Amino acid sequence: MDFNPTAPYQASSEATNAETRGTGLECEGDEHAVLQEPQQTKARDQQAIKAEHSPRERKEKVYAPLSEVRHELLTTDELAHYLRLKVQTIRKKHMEGTLGIKPIKVGGRLLWPIHVVTGYIKKLSSN
Repeated sequence: MDFNPTAPYQASSEATNAETRGTGLECEGDEHAVLQEPQQTKARDQQAIKAEHSPRERKEKVYAPLSEVRHELLTTDELAHYLRLKVQTIRKKHMEGTLGIKPIKVGGRLLWPIHVVTGYIKKLSSN
């Protein structure tokens, strides 16, 4: 008598495959009647997937007043907040050369010197 360690697993996987294909789920009185349970499960799974991929609520970032900022360089997000512009507008104006502030490039990121930003804001408010 040979020992086959995968024999119990083969039998159970065949039974599982038969259940997922719908065979073995027929009612006794009708050969073509298949239970609706697999379809209902599929519908529930699709609803769960839709719920997982629904848009998440974004948390609003909170920025300190510009006068209280203690670091010397601002990120593009922070600059956009203080100038009340969208981040993409900052990037576009920088690429066009119409922003009026020169950034420092650090590791591929644009950082904006705070003393230049405050001077720029004072210049804009005096006009």
